[in-house]
Amino acid sequence: MGTVGRQLPAVGLRPRPAGHRLYVRQLRAFDREGVAADFEVSPGWQVSTMSAIGSVVPAAPGEPPRPEEPRVRRAGDDLVWPRAGVTER
Repeated sequence: MGTVGRQLPAVGLRPRPAGHRLYVRQLRAFDREGVAADFEVSPGWQVSTMSAIGSVVPAAPGEPPRPEEPRVRRAGDDLVWPRAGVTER
């Protein structure tokens, strides 16, 4: 089958300036078949987990995040990723 390194993808992140926090959430409840179709996952491979990576958007440019403000869940249509093999210019 090969080594684990070839079977599992890795995510590399660069450090951000001091004071900025990056959050990562691992997800298991999602449409596996839909994700596999959107990303054109090769036959024999299975999508088993997904990670959401991002930071809290400040209330205004240059303002630090305000944790006392309630979080707002965005619509699924706001999630955008390029389709495999398709690039926009």
